[in-house]
Amino acid sequence: MRKILLILVAVCAIPAGLDAQQTGWIARTFRQVTKSLTTPNRILDTNYVYQLETPWVVSANADLIWTGIHLNRDITLADSPEKTDFVHIDNHLHRELFKKVGGGFSYGSLSVNYTTEVDRHGTKRNKYLNLGFFRPRFGINVQYYSVDEFLDGVIRMDWLPDFTIETQSDAPGLMRQLVVDAFYFFNPERFSYSTVSSRNFVQSRSAGSWVASASYSQGEYKYMLEDGVVLEFYDHVGRIRTGIFSVGGGYSFNWVLFHSAPGGRSVKGLRNLTLNLTATPRVSLYDHLFTTVYNYPDPEPFIQKYKEEHGEDVDEKELDAAVFKYQLDGVREGEQSQRHEFFRPSLDIAARAALSFSWDRFQLCANATLNRFSFRDIKTVNKDPLHPQDIQSISRGSFYDISTRIQFSMRF
Repeated sequence: MRKILLILVAVCAIPAGLDAQQTGWIARTFRQVTKSLTTPNRILDTNYVYQLETPWVVSANADLIWTGIHLNRDITLADSPEKTDFVHIDNHLHRELFKKVGGGFSYGSLSVNYTTEVDRHGTKRNKYLNLGFFRPRFGINVQYYSVDEFLDGVIRMDWLPDFTIETQSDAPGLMRQLVVDAFYFFNPERFSYSTVSSRNFVQSRSAGSWVASASYSQGEYKYMLEDGVVLEFYDHVGRIRTGIFSVGGGYSFNWVLFHSAPGGRSVKGLRNLTLNLTATPRVSLYDHLFTTVYNYPDPEPFIQKYKEEHGEDVDEKELDAAVFKYQLDGVREGEQSQRHEFFRPSLDIAARAALSFSWDRFQLCANATLNRFSFRDIKTVNKDPLHPQDIQSISRGSFYDISTRIQFSMRF
């Protein structure tokens, strides 16, 4: 995260050192790049959408984000002749809204936004980074979440129908998610996806466009070695990382509720109120799962030694506590399991509703987005160091985020 921000700062600082290199290739390259970012696109029908003469936009953001992982796992002995001894584990991040504030800027087609959590006690502040590059015909959006949160769960067993155990991790684990979305718009002449975000495009008449979309989502959730929660998992999996590639499409529509621009393409006198509705369902074509197994030392030698030191008539509760500490102290991170792939399609959901009001060089945007990336029926087999049999897990679930953002921007 810090490296990305430093690179962005360095890029923004380049113009300060160009005066001495006006004839150098660095200056020429920089001028070409900035020109390509801000040059009005010739395919635009300016009766419907146009580009303002103010390429720079700075903004302040306030977000409410509900993001996390929902994971179901069916666990059994791999060589069991009957599948009646399942353990079902239903896990999800502790469900609460993450309140964030931050800022961003855009220059022509390129935008950067960064937010961090406020009013957080007991865990690290959750972070969110968004990078976007949008032209009238196509766009790329990159989102990165870093969430430090507790894991809640329910454990059920087939042979005890009325028995459930509700659990929560002793300490928060780390969830990270990277989402890369690519869009292609079939009506770039009369429609702009950027008009309801902090950019310098304005939709003057209502128009919509069919959208083709492709997405790659990579999500990870892991525990720290010192967290006792890993002992609650029968297959000793302490780290899960998924990758999902999906394609699809949908429709996006800009409804212009009010527009007045006496200054033409300048910000002087601009008044514009636009509502955007977008839905782009996708079907996953490829999924993979990596798991990391935490191995625990066999407690039998420790138990024998403990009994020799304390006598055969030991307190069972004290012995259990000593065994727990022995296993936790001796835990080590194992090798990643083999890579698992499958091509069973599953539905991913992406939708947006946004409202934008512009006056002169100022803009107020409010938007709500929904993204859900699912994976299912991924099978892994892991060695159990405490028993002679292997443990089989069948995992399915989803990474999701539901967010609302209010953004105040100024163009110049």
